Amino acid sequence: MEKPVRQKIKILLLAFGFAGAGTIWARRITRALEQAPSEAMASTYRRVDWWILSARCAQLRKVLLVVCGPQNKLYPIEDVSPMDDRGHGLLADMVALTQSRPFDKADIVRVNIWINAVGILLLALVFLLCGMPWAGFLSLMVGSCYGIPGPIMSADAQATFFGEYCLIILPIPWVVQLAYHRIARWRLIIAGSLSWAALTWALLLREAIGLIGIACTGLFVVIVFLYSKPKTWKIYCRYGFHLFFGILILMSNSIILSVRDRWLNLPPAYLIKSHGIAHAFHQGLGTEPNSWGIQYDDTNGAEAAIKINPQAIFGTPLYYVEMRRLYLDILRRYPLQVAAIYWRKFKKTLALPLQFAGISIMWYVLGVTCALPFLLQPSRSPSVSVIVILAMEVTLGVFLLQGVFIIPRPIFLYPAKFGTLLLLMGLADAGMDWVFDRKRRRSLDSASRERS
Repeated sequence: MEKPVRQKIKILLLAFGFAGAGTIWARRITRALEQAPSEAMASTYRRVDWWILSARCAQLRKVLLVVCGPQNKLYPIEDVSPMDDRGHGLLADMVALTQSRPFDKADIVRVNIWINAVGILLLALVFLLCGMPWAGFLSLMVGSCYGIPGPIMSADAQATFFGEYCLIILPIPWVVQLAYHRIARWRLIIAGSLSWAALTWALLLREAIGLIGIACTGLFVVIVFLYSKPKTWKIYCRYGFHLFFGILILMSNSIILSVRDRWLNLPPAYLIKSHGIAHAFHQGLGTEPNSWGIQYDDTNGAEAAIKINPQAIFGTPLYYVEMRRLYLDILRRYPLQVAAIYWRKFKKTLALPLQFAGISIMWYVLGVTCALPFLLQPSRSPSVSVIVILAMEVTLGVFLLQGVFIIPRPIFLYPAKFGTLLLLMGLADAGMDWVFDRKRRRSLDSASRERS
């Protein structure tokens, strides 16, 4: 088959594919939004009620991330909704400003639907921009069916873990293209901008997932930096900019709340500004029998901190200082017991009921891992798809470590199912790339070597 004919068939197939996937995406959103009022009846954590209070305060006073108290006094949302992520509250406030009727629980469900929908759409767009159109089409189609409204449709935070997982996967194709330079510069700039925005919102919506995304993206950028062996100050400055932006993202929650405090002339909040990690790591030891009396329960953690320092009240910054000290002390003094706990939790994580066709996702991941050595042949330059698969597999592995260090429950780890599907989509993209673009990729390899 001649090259022009192959390219025409490829464009035609992709056009029909994206049109069909886009239709599925839109219809899934429409149906999910119709179900929002009924799904809002489900019970949730109290944080949802606090988001609604903040949203109604936004409608009343045109302010963000605060709660209206008696005599119209404003309180920072951190002191009302303690140890919580601020992304849902911020989005709820922004949506509430656009409507006149009182903001309610059904509106939170709609916000969650849109988080998942936008997450998968942006992921498909970045795949397309970064030269993986088949993965883009498949992720939009499969992701729409799986993630809109999602396996857990509710007003609570767990409903959007799928969307947040899409946001932390999104930077991977862009980072790989930083090394290969196989796409136009304008595509690289757009994909990079979307990647940094995605990591920011992932951190705001779910700190644990966002930190995984930032850590993995940072690792991949460092690897690309070492691989590219930069020789000019211009390239050094470019990577310095990425480092600066990564640090800025880590500080985004504090920056937003500090700007709010100065704008509204609010005193600093008494409680911690974000979700916090030290508490989760310490209490994570309590999911298994242990000799330290730790239980996976907030009350247990609060009592442990008070015994050491009466001023370490639950949810305060000092509480997290004591939690970190307790955890590191246990880790230092009882490393073998801690390792035994993590080993049991590792086995439980592998045995979680995350399956396709009755087969655990771990077997699919193992199959992809076994296929990678055959795709990474030293005799030829690997395709972008293959390197992206490898990076997505690393990110999936780090994501599943939440089950080891915190708690192995499907409600927290269900996005790993879609992460496994993304690996298979990457294989499909690599196969289609071989069918349609063999000669073109060889010329791109030569061009990228010349630029480097």
